Amino acid sequence: MNGPKRGILIALLILLAAGVYGALIMLLVQRSSDDGPSEASSGPFATALDGYPIAVEQAQNWRADAEPINVSASWRLPTKEMLRNGSPTWTYLFFSPSAGEAYRVEVNQEGTEGFPESSISSVSNTIDTDQWLIDSRDAILLFLSEGGEQYLREEPVTTVRMRLSPTLSPGSVTWMISALSSTEQTNRSFLIDAMTGEVTEAQPLPSRN
Repeated sequence: MNGPKRGILIALLILLAAGVYGALIMLLVQRSSDDGPSEASSGPFATALDGYPIAVEQAQNWRADAEPINVSASWRLPTKEMLRNGSPTWTYLFFSPSAGEAYRVEVNQEGTEGFPESSISSVSNTIDTDQWLIDSRDAILLFLSEGGEQYLREEPVTTVRMRLSPTLSPGSVTWMISALSSTEQTNRSFLIDAMTGEVTEAQPLPSRN
């Protein structure tokens, strides 16, 4: 191959390599700018349902008849992105009817820990997991779309708490998401049916230190 042809071939190869590299860069930028939930940044137990299997396994190693009575998480000085990406720690509370005792399991990326809960000796209802179809991330998205995002913009929110628990109606399970404003010192709370996703706004609750 003579000199001019070799030069043209090398130039074409350089242009092809540059085009592939540019396409890869554009793909990475597009992914990093995506406003949706990021699985990579969320971690393996970002949602309540993510951590539930390992939590129930540990609880049933404690008592074989352990049943869930609530699931909770909280965020300090939250942003919309923090809420969408999930919680670093989920707390699962279980109850053993045979022992009349409760057990708390905390699940995060570093591992799982269990603790006896001596303050609980009886419960009215446990979580019917067949009715638990709305995961925590879906509940957060509903909260944001139904006024929570606007509340975060308008108020200096110091804490957001969410909790899944049974209601007084047999089998019914509800998410409660509360945003605590530092100025009003009250919670703006939303109730979300964990089976249907129906959202209702609860009355503001007194602050809890």
